[in-house]
Amino acid sequence: MLEAGKGRRIQLKIQYLDVERYGFCLFDWLELRDGNTSSRYCGSVTPTTFISSSHWLQVQFVSDDHNEGIGFFAKYQMIEPSQGSCSWDEFLCDGRHCLLLPALCDGIFDCADRTDEENCSQSQWDCGGSLSTLQGSLFSPSHPELYPGKTVCRWLISVPDGLTIQLQFNNFSLVSQRGCSYDYVEVHDSAGFGIASLMGRFCGSEIPPTLTSSGAQMTILFVANRVSNVGFFATYQALNSAEIECSSMELRCGDGKCVTFQWACDGWQDCSDGRDELDCPDIPVPESENPCHPLNVPLCQGLSYSLTVFPNLWVSLPEQPAANELLKGYKILQDLPCFPAMRPLLCALLVPSCSSDGGALQPCRSVCLNAMHLCLAQIEQLGLSWPFKCDHLPPRSQQPDCVIP
Repeated sequence: MLEAGKGRRIQLKIQYLDVERYGFCLFDWLELRDGNTSSRYCGSVTPTTFISSSHWLQVQFVSDDHNEGIGFFAKYQMIEPSQGSCSWDEFLCDGRHCLLLPALCDGIFDCADRTDEENCSQSQWDCGGSLSTLQGSLFSPSHPELYPGKTVCRWLISVPDGLTIQLQFNNFSLVSQRGCSYDYVEVHDSAGFGIASLMGRFCGSEIPPTLTSSGAQMTILFVANRVSNVGFFATYQALNSAEIECSSMELRCGDGKCVTFQWACDGWQDCSDGRDELDCPDIPVPESENPCHPLNVPLCQGLSYSLTVFPNLWVSLPEQPAANELLKGYKILQDLPCFPAMRPLLCALLVPSCSSDGGALQPCRSVCLNAMHLCLAQIEQLGLSWPFKCDHLPPRSQQPDCVIP
């Protein structure tokens, strides 16, 4: 617990983050509780500077028994309400909210005082811009010479609807640092920014993989704190589904989508035509006297199913008590008005329904879509992003035995 004097505030900057990421930060997380609101973080992308709304701030770090990261490092200071400040690559609005610079003048009011969309007739960036041709290139300032320090560039690539964007890095040399906190390139599968759209953050000298968007827009962000390396040069091209080249480690779906071979024959339909689950070998299931057990997790009582099966290989939970303890950590979600719609989805994934042959049944796609429709806005207000890809779940028409809890 961090506590300042009455009338003062706490300013905290997470400088390094390396915490196992899974969905809503299911297993390991760093949580900041500020009054009646809380923000939960995991993964490797550090959030913006945090300024409390009162004189206290609770910082909690939780991890399970699996070592999946180094953890976090943060610095804090006690300040007067008028002394709030942000990092060089952030913008202060509303007196206490720090916003990433690329969010300025993007047509969306992120600040209550609307200062993020002021003075936008002037050029905001010396680099970056909008690209709308079917193919093109982008590169860091001064490439192939050293890029300048204190630089933020944003490129938005937009192609006609129905096409996707394939981005390939030809040269790449940035400061190498675990977590890529100093100099980095971020690629987002959208016109904006957010954890849900992040395709990758890259630094060092290893060339990033070729990235393909799911739709007609892609955003590339370049942030440089130091003057050190030559930066990057990348090219892009617009493709239709039939033109997308899958790697040797991927399977092509009937609609042209590429999925990793690790997703094939795993019981989940990742291809819209189910091609990844065709011609799968028959794998004998170890016999068990009682593969199905009564559901005894309190939060999931009263659903349409009453028998469950463990271990749950989808999320590496060995038994029901482990799932029960995990669900207890979801107080942040249980307080949402939409939680009754979220509860069936969480239970169907964490405490799966047992089939007649002792296997685990997936929740139907409609369960996920309903929860997303009702809860997305409320979850985003908590600073979280929607982690589930609903199209990975089967519709009732394709898999009649999927579960609607």
